[in-house]
Amino acid sequence: MVSNNSSLYPEYGPTSLATIRVAAYSVIGVISILGNLLVLIAFYREKSLRIPTNYLIINLAITDILNGIFKDTFIILGTLTNLHIRYKAFCDFDGFMQILLYLLTIYSLLATAIFRYLVIIHSYGKKITVRVVKITVAIIWTYSLAISLSPVLGWNRYVYQRIESACLPDWLYPAGRSYVMYAFITDSIIPLSLLGICYLCIYIFIRRNAKRFMVNIKKIQPDSLNRSLLRKSIKKEIEITKKMFFVYLVFVICYFPYTIVVFILAPSGVAVPPVAFFIVGFLVNANSAVNPFVYAVIYKSIRKAYYEIIFRPYTYASTILLSIKFHNTGTLRNCNVDVKNTKYNRYHLAKMYAII
Repeated sequence: MVSNNSSLYPEYGPTSLATIRVAAYSVIGVISILGNLLVLIAFYREKSLRIPTNYLIINLAITDILNGIFKDTFIILGTLTNLHIRYKAFCDFDGFMQILLYLLTIYSLLATAIFRYLVIIHSYGKKITVRVVKITVAIIWTYSLAISLSPVLGWNRYVYQRIESACLPDWLYPAGRSYVMYAFITDSIIPLSLLGICYLCIYIFIRRNAKRFMVNIKKIQPDSLNRSLLRKSIKKEIEITKKMFFVYLVFVICYFPYTIVVFILAPSGVAVPPVAFFIVGFLVNANSAVNPFVYAVIYKSIRKAYYEIIFRPYTYASTILLSIKFHNTGTLRNCNVDVKNTKYNRYHLAKMYAII
């Protein structure tokens, strides 16, 4: 089904632009899948990364992999074929995945910001456990599934937006206007505003209380273990917050132009050229491909894991196989083989594995 509001948007444009679109989305699709698989492997490998709030990063990585598999693929198919027009079920599934993955992304970032706010300002670090984060992730998925299914069940509808080569809610459908308003306010304006407010409050709190933190630390005896632990704890929480703010900032850079064009300029009758639609749409989907690089910039342990997985794949695979074999069979359980920092070279690892 083609949207009845397609007159708002010009035709996709010259064949050369379609070719660029297919090539661009093919590249970011592959990078999104492989890059975020590396992220998941890094989290599996580095136990130091498995702090409660980082499980939301894992959720983001899974979402970004699904972005590469579904969103990018569907956009390529929408550019090359007419499957979206011929098969309503295909269009509905495409629209469902487009909205689902967007909601999973923005609410995972929002949950991360709220947890950072609670930890830094209200000292709720001990209360934010892995169980709490997993429940939060389950709530995010449940809500996202419900909102994404709504157009299929009759609250608005998914239609093929030719200019974006994808199926999305019909933004000008009279019977579904309430869905559009709800989605724009509840799933865009409010989350983005809360994200900004949380990080702004954290920044203001740290600026205002930096001197008080130092005074309280100095009151503790210089050689006290508590003094050292407190200093490290405060520094760690601030560093984590800075890292997650960087992830949020990249998200805003990628999504904000699209929000302006699709929700404000196009419905207002502004003639937006096809190239502009391509650029803002590409930025949104590129976010999934950029995130693995962002994680590498802000996490030294992820950079290290990337290096070993990419440049030492045989050694890394061997150590993983050894650890699994030891765990399952109990063989050499007390030998304390350090999987992350093993001193064995490739020959010794292969020899050990063959003997065992």
